[in-house]
Amino acid sequence: MIGKLSFGHGLGDLYYIIELVIFLCFIILLNSIKHKINYSFFKYFILLLSVIIILYFSLKLTIYRGVEKPWDGNVFIRWHIN
Repeated sequence: MIGKLSFGHGLGDLYYIIELVIFLCFIILLNSIKHKINYSFFKYFILLLSVIIILYFSLKLTIYRGVEKPWDGNVFIRWHIN
């Protein structure tokens, strides 16, 4: 890794980190109750939800990065030490 991962919103990046943790907890909660629902449907629902979350956060880390550190072709923020 050559730098820090950033959503480009400075301190506002905490919002996206918290959102990601909430999504993870939601998926874990769904996984714990899977015996109560149709497993075939559940399997595809979790797969679809995971793909949507991955796409959303990938776009937020790249093309839709915030104004504080706009997209420059790199996912990682490079730190130049002179």
